[in-house]
Amino acid sequence: MFQTEVFVIGGGNAAVALTARLKALGVESVMAERNAQPGDNWALRYNCMRFHLPTSFCNLPYMPYKKALRVDQE
Repeated sequence: MFQTEVFVIGGGNAAVALTARLKALGVESVMAERNAQPGDNWALRYNCMRFHLPTSFCNLPYMPYKKALRVDQE
């Protein structure tokens, strides 16, 4: 039987941030997400999205906002 210290249910932004923080603290964790990839709840909900904030507010802990994903720079 597989055992872990923390089991995170869902793979949204908060779950991704929590799992990254747990890893940084050395806490073993597993994240379960019903979609193919963590964060797909945003990617599958909107065909386009624009933030009305500076990109510095769009970062997740340990995962900076990727400017390459910005549509407005094409």
